[in-house]
Amino acid sequence: EKVTLEKMRESILSGKQNKYRDAFLRANGDAFRSFAKAVRKKVDEKHPDVRIGACACMSSWDLDGTDAYEIATILAGKNRPFMRLIGAPYWAVRKNWDCSLQDVIQQARLECVWTKKGDIEIISEGDTFPRPRSNCPASYLEGFDTAMRVAGCTEGILKYVFDYYANADYEEGYVRAHLKNEDVYKALPDFFDGKTSCGIRVWEMQNKISYMEMPTNVNDTVKIEYLFFSKASRMLSHLAIPTVFEGEGVCGICFDENARTLPLSATENGLILDIAAAEILTQRGIDVGLISIGKGTKTGTIEHYLHNNNHTFTRNMTVYDLRLKKGAEILSDTETKFGTFPVSYRYENEKGQRFLVLNFNTRDGDPHLQYHYERGRQIAENIPYLSGKKLPAFTSAHPHLYLQCKKSKDGKCAVGIWNFFADEAENVKIILDREYENFRLLRCKGSLSKDTLTLETIPPFGFAAVELF
Repeated sequence: EKVTLEKMRESILSGKQNKYRDAFLRANGDAFRSFAKAVRKKVDEKHPDVRIGACACMSSWDLDGTDAYEIATILAGKNRPFMRLIGAPYWAVRKNWDCSLQDVIQQARLECVWTKKGDIEIISEGDTFPRPRSNCPASYLEGFDTAMRVAGCTEGILKYVFDYYANADYEEGYVRAHLKNEDVYKALPDFFDGKTSCGIRVWEMQNKISYMEMPTNVNDTVKIEYLFFSKASRMLSHLAIPTVFEGEGVCGICFDENARTLPLSATENGLILDIAAAEILTQRGIDVGLISIGKGTKTGTIEHYLHNNNHTFTRNMTVYDLRLKKGAEILSDTETKFGTFPVSYRYENEKGQRFLVLNFNTRDGDPHLQYHYERGRQIAENIPYLSGKKLPAFTSAHPHLYLQCKKSKDGKCAVGIWNFFADEAENVKIILDREYENFRLLRCKGSLSKDTLTLETIPPFGFAAVELF
């Protein structure tokens, strides 16, 4: 069939899933697979024992029509496959794709789960491009490295500690920072190994380009390269809320097009939704409390939280005109020139499924609407409503404080805390899901009172860890 370039663009970048988009993705996948097979065949002629790996790219998980795991497996031949993830500390310096450092870490953790299809060696991308430290601080690399070690989902890191344009002794700061942290590297396994990550389950799917619909009532456009990034994961990581990317979690969170292929069993554990996901689930026959979503958006600036009469400011806050079902409880609202509209609500349907719905666009909306302290408190306080469970650890009022949490079968809990901000994090009160009797700390001082751990100070771009038992 002859197809014009204009028709291909329209089919790939708009509308529902269609045969042209399917064919485009199949052709891409075939091209990558054929190339990998040709490389392996050529090497096998003389050196079949040589391992060849793949460096993942952003498109490796959807637009390529294949994924990094498949390509790495083909390249490996008879050997054990290996691959390097995509996502590096320098992204946070340059704000590539609006990334902060915790965004990069979260995305690398997600890729590790996407790659769990068989035996494969995974290393992270500890790139500091373009060196020296005046371009990318060593603290960014160390924060990334320690966080990936705590996550425990890789076997190593491709760590760029030399400026490969200059002489080897031109920039020694990365090596000094690495050596300074050697005691931390040695201590981390004792705190975190043998434990399983816990927190809110982020439902983020591969291959969204294959089935997504563009536009929808909520989302008018899509930036293809931004599909790679999990907006739900970003929001939670900025709110010091620990996350997981597999299993059940204390509840679930699903934003935007991920709702099209969300397993409906996920609705039984309570879900946090943005308005795009709420629209999609409603179309799939799930009652999330929506009667209708009006066309267009309404603009406000002040979000009013009804439970404590607090207010937060967000420039150009855009919300939708919702008609909600009886029983929907509005948690926060905003005043516009067209009236007052809900910003968030919670709802339990007749099947007992519970939802916390955020009435704004997480794909293109102002991230400040998602990242302020009150949003984190709202989510943490509503998890018992959603699922009857609690967050394993949570803190608030400290910008860019990033948490990972792990638990063991015998009830021990370990929390990693990173301060990815220019200010000291002082008097950090971490609320736990139960009372603990004992604790030990790494690189910080603190005290424990029942279910609250108080840490004295975490310096800018500093790291601390605690084990509770």
